[in-house]
Amino acid sequence: MEGGQHDTLDVMSKIKFQALTTREDLLTYQRKTAEQVSVTLPMAYLSKARVIGLKDEDSQQIYGGFTMAYQGPLRCLEQLPLEVQQNNPFLNKYRDQFFEINGMWLNHKMAPENSRLQLYLSAMREASLMAMQGKSKYVYAYCAENKKLRDFYRNFNSFEIYEGPVSPLPGMGKAGLERVEMGCMKRLPITILRNPLFLVKRATKNPYRALQATYKRVSEDLKGKMAI
Repeated sequence: MEGGQHDTLDVMSKIKFQALTTREDLLTYQRKTAEQVSVTLPMAYLSKARVIGLKDEDSQQIYGGFTMAYQGPLRCLEQLPLEVQQNNPFLNKYRDQFFEINGMWLNHKMAPENSRLQLYLSAMREASLMAMQGKSKYVYAYCAENKKLRDFYRNFNSFEIYEGPVSPLPGMGKAGLERVEMGCMKRLPITILRNPLFLVKRATKNPYRALQATYKRVSEDLKGKMAI
């Protein structure tokens, strides 16, 4: 194994996704999340949720993470107009089965290579654990005017719950137009199979360059063996 690969494995063993449970870690995640997504998630909310962070064991820094809240109130639903909360058919039917995905981000400059793929794999693993506990429907919200996010979330084949103005919540800036969507854990494997490149593209910043590098290493190994 080449030195660079050894270095990558060593770094990933010290910087990995893990549950954040101490007050110090939650405060760090709260502060970093506010810097990345401009929302300060309240400590009362985080303390009741499952918070996963990409943590450096040496420096104690956090380079990414996400929150899965399963105890109400769920923020993306709490911000909806009261009429929607009371009358939406999805909310009325599945309210007790919801968990919320929130505060997802990654510091691409500081996180090790391949962290983006690990972020989504960790989220899928945690979502599967939620489903095993009876929380089989996930909800999330994003700015309705953000075309990049809208294109990204199309990968999940979710259902629209609401799109429009919302009420500001503690920790939010100026309330704008939000889109709230719901997904089903039973449909997620099918969604991934229909779009396998979703994870492949996130395995590295440049999958074609990674393939070229792998081909080069294999070619050099073969040349070395033939020269012996």
